[in-house]
Amino acid sequence: MEELRSISGRCDLAVSAPGRLDFLNTHQDYKGLPVVSVGVNLRMYMAGSIRADERIRIISLNLRDEGVEYVDEFPSDKPELRGHRWFGDYFRAIVKALRSRGIEVRG
Repeated sequence: MEELRSISGRCDLAVSAPGRLDFLNTHQDYKGLPVVSVGVNLRMYMAGSIRADERIRIISLNLRDEGVEYVDEFPSDKPELRGHRWFGDYFRAIVKALRSRGIEVRG
């Protein structure tokens, strides 16, 4: 978590969640179906801060460690998907979905 804070220089929010594996099928829980899951020794970490320029910046430390492109930045009012399995598209899609429901998302 400290590494995330050191990259951004500022951190208004830091969260972590445990990883899990789902034995039945992908996304069963989102569909309201039974889930047989098991915890794994992995965690997801996120840190964020509010920006004045209305842009969202996503950094993947895992991708950085793999030596591939690991920074995604986009305007909060135009989160267009890049495609081609771009890691940032997951976050862009979240912003698009929230905005389509009238929820303001800022940088």
